[in-house]
Amino acid sequence: MENQKRAAKELLQAGKKDRALLILKKKRLLENLINRSLNQLNTLEKMVYSIEEASMQATVVEGLKSGNEALKEINKMFSIDEVEKIMDETREAAEYQEVSFNSGAQLTENDMEEVNAELEALVAGETENLQFPAVPSEPLPSREEKEKSIS
Repeated sequence: MENQKRAAKELLQAGKKDRALLILKKKRLLENLINRSLNQLNTLEKMVYSIEEASMQATVVEGLKSGNEALKEINKMFSIDEVEKIMDETREAAEYQEVSFNSGAQLTENDMEEVNAELEALVAGETENLQFPAVPSEPLPSREEKEKSIS
């Protein structure tokens, strides 16, 4: 481009205005062609970027869809009640393990005796609240009397 500009100046100085104008027109056409090509290249790059982005989005959507289907299948395997039961059992086992670990590490024999006594007191307290039927005050009939009454 600079060479063409320099050539046009030399032609002007030599008095060849028509030739200088022709070189400047050619230079301008070449600049326009380069700008158009750059714009088209930019448009192509944007299109490629958009295609790549759409492809990634499609991959993400497919992944989400597959994950959702997998979750549905897993949820079919277990009811909410089963999951809650498993969670309760797990929590209970963890608490038992914690108590077992702590009791083995820190409770003395005296402490264990007190804990066992407390447990026995709780069991005895539960049996006190049980309602048993009334015991008859009359003596039970003998076997012979019972057989006579049936005959």
